[in-house]
Amino acid sequence: MRPLLPAAIVAGTLLSVCPTAAQIIASERSLLRQTIAGTVIELDYSRPSVRGRDPLFGEVVEWGKSWTPGANAATTISFSAPVRLGGVPVDSGAYSVWIEPARRGPWRFGLHADTSLFHTAHPPLDEAVYVVDVDPRATPEFVETLRFSIPNVRSGGATLHLDWGRTRLALELEVESSLDLTVPVGEGRALEGAWEFGAPGEDGMPLRLRYDDERSQLLGEWTQGGDDVPVVMVRKAEGIYQLGFFIGDRVGSVIDVWFFEFLDVRDGRPRAFEVRDGQDQLRFEGRRVGR
Repeated sequence: MRPLLPAAIVAGTLLSVCPTAAQIIASERSLLRQTIAGTVIELDYSRPSVRGRDPLFGEVVEWGKSWTPGANAATTISFSAPVRLGGVPVDSGAYSVWIEPARRGPWRFGLHADTSLFHTAHPPLDEAVYVVDVDPRATPEFVETLRFSIPNVRSGGATLHLDWGRTRLALELEVESSLDLTVPVGEGRALEGAWEFGAPGEDGMPLRLRYDDERSQLLGEWTQGGDDVPVVMVRKAEGIYQLGFFIGDRVGSVIDVWFFEFLDVRDGRPRAFEVRDGQDQLRFEGRRVGR
């Protein structure tokens, strides 16, 4: 029979084998990564929770003192290409994020060159490489665990949100769009006219295309459920396009898994097209129905 070990030795052995057994991570690490028109934005941060503390700002986070929006190591943000953050030009690279909340007026959102700082560093915002003023907003939704998000993405930018408790900071992100919307005039003129397309064997959806000489773009309207949706054809190669949509006067999104290939050219004008996905599977067939 094996001798019994004292309880204290057993407990000590378990803790030495599983050192994390007695540890509670109060603020879990999170990684937010978003690509916008080829520019990669990445946020690395830990997520503290409110845990009944009230008020957050002015008490847990002091007025007029720099604070990293997170916990443990300082929150970091990186850009793979130059951007504009809240209207301020920011070079590509990685930065630690620090915020100086104000009892009244705008808060200061700063990017510091040192990404190795701990959350207790509290560097003055005057030492930041970039500082953006941002007005805090009260929100009806209560966010228990601090959250960064990018809820609105378009081809030229996005909105960066920071939410904690009932406070939100919203910063506009702008990037240089990598989309080339220009179409050679001869090719664009040849694609003008009325089209319809749909799944093989199904009724077609109307698509009308026209060439805009001033913009050198192939624009149009795609009729869906009786509504004419403005679109732009994004040229990928000769005779091959993707479909883009506008938000206001900007291209808001592109269906980047559809490829329109115009076919059956007669007298310099295509009479049909196929829409294939990224695996080259046929999704839709289109045909010309008028000029």
